[in-house]
Amino acid sequence: MDRTRLIAVGNVLRSDDGVAHHVLELLGPVEGVVSEWRTQLTPELAVEIAPADVVVIIDADSHAEDASLERIRAGGGRGSAFAHTLTAEELIGLAERLYAFHGAAYVCHVPARDFSTGDQLSPIARQAAVKAVELLRRLPR
Repeated sequence: MDRTRLIAVGNVLRSDDGVAHHVLELLGPVEGVVSEWRTQLTPELAVEIAPADVVVIIDADSHAEDASLERIRAGGGRGSAFAHTLTAEELIGLAERLYAFHGAAYVCHVPARDFSTGDQLSPIARQAAVKAVELLRRLPR
């Protein structure tokens, strides 16, 4: 069974917002790892991540200066009962409460600056993606 899940979040048609998808492309297939691309985090993901030992949500971060991994815990605020998207913390909390997720969860912050319409990454995001891949390769599985 695949015990690590990598979830790239972002819109590939909004320049650097698609950098997480680029990270997974650079990483390529890894044995024992499920990688997936999403435009946003939705409640339906909670059941999918629940069996994993490690979950990493990879996302563009306009405030980050360098690629980093941040351990996250459930909670982080309560979303609306009518919301269709969640924060990473809300998703992990939902997976814990409803599906007994007990694994480690991280957000991989990837520096991004250009969110204009387009499918090209800025030099900052492109370089940060390489660093993010290095971090993910060192992640314990």
